[in-house]
Amino acid sequence: MVVDQVQDELDALAVRLGRSLTIDGVDGDLLAYSTQRDDADEARVSSILLRHVAPEVRRWEERHRVADATGPVSIPANPDLGMNARLCVPLRRHDRTLGYLWMLGSGATLSPVETSALRRGAQALADLLDIPPQPRAHAPGREVDRLVRRLVEDGQAEAYDSSSPPCRGWWRARCNWSPRSPRTATAGACARCAPRSSARCPRR
Repeated sequence: MVVDQVQDELDALAVRLGRSLTIDGVDGDLLAYSTQRDDADEARVSSILLRHVAPEVRRWEERHRVADATGPVSIPANPDLGMNARLCVPLRRHDRTLGYLWMLGSGATLSPVETSALRRGAQALADLLDIPPQPRAHAPGREVDRLVRRLVEDGQAEAYDSSSPPCRGWWRARCNWSPRSPRTATAGACARCAPRSSARCPRR
């Protein structure tokens, strides 16, 4: 999954830099964060706990024009907001800002090697964020509910044959049944297969 790839890339970058890192979405949602070191401040801890950047913190960041930035921006500390100084690296691809990479402790100068690692890591993260999200896998439970109803309406074999392989596996494991099974449907209802339905279980 892309989310896992983003997290892995961020963790690896944090290790290379020896810094605490987070990624915020353009809407202020927290997308990922590395293991937090001693440089973690009150604002950072709050955003991790709430999974969202506080509005007053975002306003302070926006005052320094991070939304319009195309390169790294240094954000000064704000003790009133519990913020230490930090560096913002916009994650951009095809002239679009996809998120913001934040590095705490921007007061310490990065070496040329670290600067290069930060640049490469930011580009890799931007590439990952630009990947369209994959559609959620079809929930087997909903398909099972639909097929149980079809057992009554259309017959056992037709309903089974129209199911996906995961659903067939669920059905065999759940009821120990397939269309080739000697059991046939009767008037009994199975609470295991259709607890919220009046459909009949082929096992009964």
